[in-house]
Amino acid sequence: MDAVYKELSRLEALGATTPITHKRTKSRSSDVSISTPGSSATAASAGGSAINVSLDTLVDQLIAARREVLGSNTLEVVDEILNRMEVAIEGSKCKVDEALKSYHKAIGKVGTALTKAMPENQSFPDLGKFSETNSHRLLGQTVMNALTRRAEENTVLLMEEEHGFKSSSVELENAQQLHRTLSAISEGDLTLAIQWATNNAGFLSARSSPLLFYLHRSIYLRKLLPSLLSLPAPASPPGVLIDYARQYFTPLFSLYPTEIKRLLGALLFASNSVQIFRDSPYADLADPGLHAPLLVPLFEKEFCDRVGWPRKEVLGIVIGLGASSSVGRIEKARKMMKAKVGSDWEIEAELPIEIPLPPSLRFHSIFTCPVSREQATPTNPPMMLVCGHTIARESFAKLGKGTMQHLISRTAKCPYCPMETSVNSALELHF
Repeated sequence: MDAVYKELSRLEALGATTPITHKRTKSRSSDVSISTPGSSATAASAGGSAINVSLDTLVDQLIAARREVLGSNTLEVVDEILNRMEVAIEGSKCKVDEALKSYHKAIGKVGTALTKAMPENQSFPDLGKFSETNSHRLLGQTVMNALTRRAEENTVLLMEEEHGFKSSSVELENAQQLHRTLSAISEGDLTLAIQWATNNAGFLSARSSPLLFYLHRSIYLRKLLPSLLSLPAPASPPGVLIDYARQYFTPLFSLYPTEIKRLLGALLFASNSVQIFRDSPYADLADPGLHAPLLVPLFEKEFCDRVGWPRKEVLGIVIGLGASSSVGRIEKARKMMKAKVGSDWEIEAELPIEIPLPPSLRFHSIFTCPVSREQATPTNPPMMLVCGHTIARESFAKLGKGTMQHLISRTAKCPYCPMETSVNSALELHF
């Protein structure tokens, strides 16, 4: 659709060439009617179009010529004026025709771009498979899961009643909890988020997630810098802030020592004027981005991982991809391959072309071992050595000249640096 938008923009720019409406007015010196523009300056400033300028110039010339004719007493002068105006009219007509030609040409390009973007007879693979009972059930369940993820309780219950699809009450409760918490975070209330993070502290700690620290930091900064964050509440006394830090930051000090020291150091400048704090080394702590803009996506990410949900709604991803230009590209590739290699290609689960996707839709990173030149598989995953280089597990086993069982107490030298790594020290990577 980019080509369509481009041509529409050009047409909009040329649209200024449409002539303005000229009013019929009577000349004061005669009863002869003549077309005059509302204002030449207004026409030029309104669009600056070639047609308007050309017509306005011609009208001005006609008015001046009329005055000359009325003031002339000889036929020779009148003939000269008429000849001059005949040339002016013909020149103005050519300019108008040229401008209109460009305008109609632009209209034709818009139609061509629309035809290319949305072909009328575009054929797609047979969709009869979706009429099968099992496929229909799976499709309906996918829609049900999407509605559950969005916490659309009334719609979920209606689908259960009318179509017999089953929803999980646990999933619905999780979705409602997620939406309530995200809404509260956006409004500045972190009570629900802190409660969830505290109850799942073990899960967050195992992932080295900073969520709990960021939540307490947000509350601390709201108490410390309400005026800089456009909050109505007054700043809390230093004693209250120190007590809060002692209660909630002490258990986290070993993980975030530098950040916590800066939060406490900001107390020395927060009691002064706003400008002094903005000029202090702690001015970055007044950034509104440290609150809801940071906490909402981080909490959603951790919550979805905790309950085993994908971070993005599956149905939304599929519809977004299907509504893009990728579908047309895939269909075109299928037609080309069918014409070259026959119908056998339709049974393949891959295409010989790359489908451009934004980074947000690239979920399956492919690792190719630099040693064996083979792609990693679930049975041959990528392994990161202590030096940071990564190779496939089978390549790592071959470096030790033995099987994995024989390498339990042995080490292997990295093929790219002198460092050695034992089998127990190599880490399996998950993309």
